[in-house]
Amino acid sequence: MLRDAHTLEDGALLQADVCVVGAGAAGITIARGLRGAGLTVLLLESGSLEHHGPAQTLSEGEAYGVHSLSLVGCRMRSFGGTTGHWAGRCRPLDPEDFEARPWIPESGWPISRPTLDPYYARAQETLELGAFDYDAGTLANAAGASLLPFDPARLESLAYQFSPPTRFGNKFRAELEAAADVEVYLNANLTEVVLGDRGAVSEIRVATLGGTRFTARADAYVLAMGGIENPRLLLASNKQEAAGVGNRHGHVGRWFMEHPQQRAAAFAVVRRNLPRLYRLSRNPSRAGRHPGEIPVEVDAALGLPAAVRAHEGMVGMAAFLPRADTEFAGEALAGEVGALVTRGDDEVFQIDLKMEQRPNPASRVTIGDDLDPLGVPRVRVDWEVLDSDRRDIARTLRLIAAEFGSTGMGRMWIGSEAAEYPLDRVWGQCHHMGTTRMSDTPADGVVDADCRVHGIANLYMAGGSVFRTGGYANPTLTIVALAHRLAEHLAATVRPAVDIGLEVGG
Repeated sequence: MLRDAHTLEDGALLQADVCVVGAGAAGITIARGLRGAGLTVLLLESGSLEHHGPAQTLSEGEAYGVHSLSLVGCRMRSFGGTTGHWAGRCRPLDPEDFEARPWIPESGWPISRPTLDPYYARAQETLELGAFDYDAGTLANAAGASLLPFDPARLESLAYQFSPPTRFGNKFRAELEAAADVEVYLNANLTEVVLGDRGAVSEIRVATLGGTRFTARADAYVLAMGGIENPRLLLASNKQEAAGVGNRHGHVGRWFMEHPQQRAAAFAVVRRNLPRLYRLSRNPSRAGRHPGEIPVEVDAALGLPAAVRAHEGMVGMAAFLPRADTEFAGEALAGEVGALVTRGDDEVFQIDLKMEQRPNPASRVTIGDDLDPLGVPRVRVDWEVLDSDRRDIARTLRLIAAEFGSTGMGRMWIGSEAAEYPLDRVWGQCHHMGTTRMSDTPADGVVDADCRVHGIANLYMAGGSVFRTGGYANPTLTIVALAHRLAEHLAATVRPAVDIGLEVGG
């Protein structure tokens, strides 16, 4: 069922076996995964069915550090969450992203890539993708396209699949409305997580912008509100624990990561025809779709193989090759880059890098003194990118340039490294990660391998906030895979306790 929380009486009490807060990709996946499991599910969404409703003002706050972080524009408080405006680009994290890498402090997840692979396969179906196969050669053949002739030991092609994109609010609304074991409440904003006296959450407090306040109780709670809102509400729930819920070791809100994008980091003058797979053209592929359905679309970027990154001690990056944009090319396109164009069929492409960033405890989400209309402290985000990450840009570009030259593909122009690729040319991708990071021990993070908050028996986190490292791949596929895994865990561990229902007056 789908209801509006404004219709509740003030002081109402909602009860279920599992309460999920946030109806985006993670929250809806978990609710769907618990259907038919013998459990009752309460799914609370801050916004309505509209993408730009009044709840958006609750995302306002202060942003510091890298200039491009958008606190309101990136996040959508509505049923379906940010799937309402995502582009659909998908790729799993690489196996080494889950491993401890000595040159990347604080790396190494408590789970491995093979552990997540079965859930990646499920996520492919949820996101209406093709088969769980990201081999560049396989996808290129299925699309009738060719790969660039680089030595794969030095420079590899990175394949991506595109979701249609799946708009979770539209795609799964009817299913959840018809579900007898799932109750969805719109316009329901979490304001506080309340701890009981047995190391568990006893209830959560919820409010509408219309003034209604009510309580929800469950056997298990999942916060699936995103990499900024998850830590914000844990930090704001500080009446019992001064540092906030789950924050005894100071990790809640720290280690905030994005996928920095460096546009026009370099330019390539290509003297052979650049295969269409690299032209951001969403090539239709015959792979992985049922007959009669729209083919899954694919494209490719360039990246350094894991062995090269390990040898060089670098983070991962994906180099995309759009046509040169004069807004970013500036004088270079008319000057040094233009001088490399010597034939009529030469084409100029800019190198756009989308990169991993090293975990950094100084990059963090905190709360300030300013309160939103519901009385919750507004968020403050200080996004910091390390100099070592920016230095890796230059080294990556030199290695890519060497392959362009050695294969006769063309020439590359790389700007002065003295500029250190300044942060005013770095853009965020609205990929908010790391702020309730996964760890083996409470001293090293916020949630365990099952996404349960350390030391709290019935509180779980879902979404990009649990990422320990971010890799370079877009996060939605991994977010959905982790949500499938968490739903399976909850179905196996939560005992049915109550009928979903409403009690007025607490």
